[in-house]
Amino acid sequence: MDPLDYLPFAKKLLDKMPQGEAQMRTAINMSYYAVYLYAASQYTKCKNNDPSIESAVKSHVRLILELKKESDDNLKKIGNQLFNLKKYREHADYDMSTPVSKSLAEFCYRHALRIKETIEKSFM
Repeated sequence: MDPLDYLPFAKKLLDKMPQGEAQMRTAINMSYYAVYLYAASQYTKCKNNDPSIESAVKSHVRLILELKKESDDNLKKIGNQLFNLKKYREHADYDMSTPVSKSLAEFCYRHALRIKETIEKSFM
């Protein structure tokens, strides 16, 4: 499966009426996972499928740290962007006491699209 297929699914959730908080939380989750998995795949390919990298990308924190310590500014940018989006995804997934708005979910979706663009510029 192409992880970027999660992005149109997230968009459908954002556009669907009526809208509930579960939809917004799921849209944030799908937006994050689309670009996290895409970044992991592209980074692994870029490192010639190095087994240590393949292991690292299975951990969200380790992938982000690996990207942030790269010398290439675009890879660092991807690491920082993923770090920021991950915070919103964790809030949406685990903090049920604080509401998640449609505007936050739309912000996260747009942020995921920007991350996708940065990944494409960096690895293509």
